[in-house]
Amino acid sequence: MKLFIPLLLLTGLLFGCATRATTQIDSNTHNKFKSMERQKVEKKKGIVGYWDDLGKYTISFYQENTIDGQFTCVVPESKMVPEELRTAGAQIIFSGTITKDAQLPPARMGGEQVFLLVELDEIKSFNNN
Repeated sequence: MKLFIPLLLLTGLLFGCATRATTQIDSNTHNKFKSMERQKVEKKKGIVGYWDDLGKYTISFYQENTIDGQFTCVVPESKMVPEELRTAGAQIIFSGTITKDAQLPPARMGGEQVFLLVELDEIKSFNNN
């Protein structure tokens, strides 16, 4: 019994320290993968936000068929959003194209997914009153 525990530890060290092969992704594969991730969003009700640490505006909207799912889209350039809508909490309706991007920060709350807003086709103010 005394020999069993050291043998178990030694076995774990030997097999646990094996090197893992890394997969190389060429640019063509990467570009195909990125283009598959693009999603078109049409006439979504959203809210404008601002992430101070990134210095970027965001547009957040509800993810359909979920209880608490939210898509947060980082706007790469402030000029994409009209000046009159560059206010945190502004309610909007927008259409555009979003995609995943490895350089974006992780989600900041449960149920959130972070995307990059690639194209903003339409944006207008929405008053819920």
